[in-house]
Amino acid sequence: MQRGVTSSLNTISVRTLNALGLENSYNFLTQKMGITTLVEDTEIGGKHYTDIAYAPLALGELTFGLTVREMTQAYATFPNGGVFREARTYSKVVDPDGNVILDNQQESHTAIGEKANFYINNLLKDAVSYGTGTPAYMYNVAVAGKTGTSGNNQSRWFAGYTPYYTAVVWCGYDQQEQIILSNSWTNPAIVMWRQVMDRLHQNLEYRDFPYADMGWYTLCADCGMLATEACKKDVRDGKDRTVSVRLFGSDVPQKYCDCHTIVKVCKASGKIANEFCEKVEGNEIEEVGMILKDRAWDEDVKNHCSFIYDPEDTKAVCDVHTEESTGESTADPSESTEPTEESSAPTEATEPPTEATEPPTEPDLFLPPQENDDWYRRRRIA
Repeated sequence: MQRGVTSSLNTISVRTLNALGLENSYNFLTQKMGITTLVEDTEIGGKHYTDIAYAPLALGELTFGLTVREMTQAYATFPNGGVFREARTYSKVVDPDGNVILDNQQESHTAIGEKANFYINNLLKDAVSYGTGTPAYMYNVAVAGKTGTSGNNQSRWFAGYTPYYTAVVWCGYDQQEQIILSNSWTNPAIVMWRQVMDRLHQNLEYRDFPYADMGWYTLCADCGMLATEACKKDVRDGKDRTVSVRLFGSDVPQKYCDCHTIVKVCKASGKIANEFCEKVEGNEIEEVGMILKDRAWDEDVKNHCSFIYDPEDTKAVCDVHTEESTGESTADPSESTEPTEESSAPTEATEPPTEATEPPTEPDLFLPPQENDDWYRRRRIA
């Protein structure tokens, strides 16, 4: 989820929504976060539409969209400790004698728990510090927020907040039209957001979002368990497969990664080292971390992923070095370099890992329902 929010990955949004449930998410927005524009079912031009679906709730393709006012009051919940407060233009009106003529009381309620609110602030702060919202980063105050882009670049959003203020900017046309910019990488919503927020925060004392009793933990980026040496040695695109996250103690995983293992690779062939590779004078052997193949995976996954290790794939074993290349007449089978179960054990573990489980598999990706799906037909009210 941290990676999904930071990099705006729609697939992770869909998976998260699928885990939470469509009805639960719809009810949360409409009952807890003050969103009034969502529709359970409406008819437009003889067709029925609903926002209780994947495209609207996971990707923002809502039937009638959102107002900037309601988006702002929803995001203001996060720096307010999870308490939702209804947006208002004025607080009260008094006469010359100080008598209250109009008292605009503000409705408020707890929308999310304190613990969840800490995690939301961390995720959205990362989106500004390292992700798609980096142009909103400010040196004199902590900033959290999220960008948004609709299909064909017709709407550009930025919802951002600091411990002092929350502000949301939408850019688009009354009649939908693609936004064309001289610098395609620029989000015009962030540019305008900065012009206002920079002035508001001048000369203010630096503030950050509270962290409560949270600690930093290093986890495997693939299975989410406590990282091992094998996770650190699985290097792809210059980065290993570990991620540092801030967690409450009750949420720290109790097991070490069991999806990675350390494998010895022959430098000469670039394949898994066999029992003879280490015996060849001058030959180099490198230890790398790889993901153990799951039997449930499609064969095509392994064929296109060099970081997956299949112990049963004999074609992946070095075929350059043989008994003859070592200059020895016999080979001791006990010196096999095939990775063992111990090779994936953590090197800096403070507690022994609990009983290993089967290697985890990637969760199924549920795409937005199509018109010919039975689920979609049931959701549409004829």
